[in-house]
Amino acid sequence: MVLVLVILGLIFMHFVFKFVKTCALFLLLWHGAFKVYY
Repeated sequence: MVLVLVILGLIFMHFVFKFVKTCALFLLLWHGAFKVYY
């Protein structure tokens, strides 16, 4: 049972990290484009 919770936690953390990284990349790209155009 504990092992299942650990595995679920790792998978959850992996998806959260990927989501945060994608959001950060999108914000950086948007900020860069905003700076270039204006």
